[in-house]
Amino acid sequence: DALGKVPSVPTRRPATRPAARVNPVRPPAPEAVSPSPVSRALVGVDVFVESPAEPAALGRVLESLAAGSPLELKMISNRGVQVYPSAGVTPDCIDVYRCRFVARAAGGTLEDADLLSLLARIARGMRWMHVEKLQSFDGQPGYTRAQGEN
Repeated sequence: DALGKVPSVPTRRPATRPAARVNPVRPPAPEAVSPSPVSRALVGVDVFVESPAEPAALGRVLESLAAGSPLELKMISNRGVQVYPSAGVTPDCIDVYRCRFVARAAGGTLEDADLLSLLARIARGMRWMHVEKLQSFDGQPGYTRAQGEN
């Protein structure tokens, strides 16, 4: 071996106190893996946009861009906190916003074409950077909410 032999270290015992009893740590039994979801639905999209605009102005623009589409603007967050509609607390915003669009029809589902159409509308007026599909699994949201989002 290039490093040579490592000398063994003798086990040391305290001279004045009894040795501590150490119980070996056993990892917890693995939880049962949940089965694949029975149903999966596309319910919205988070579009991350770059904009120097204030949240209220950005919200009005995005609402007009989504008009007539199967999606509506639910909220805008910045640094994890909802900033539009105002939830009462507004952080010092940076120029990257997460804009959450959901199906306009309550309980409605969407197609990829709906998301792509909305993204094309947004791209005409501002720079988008990232997109995340919002899905529900067996009726439960598969995504997190922003602080202040209902």
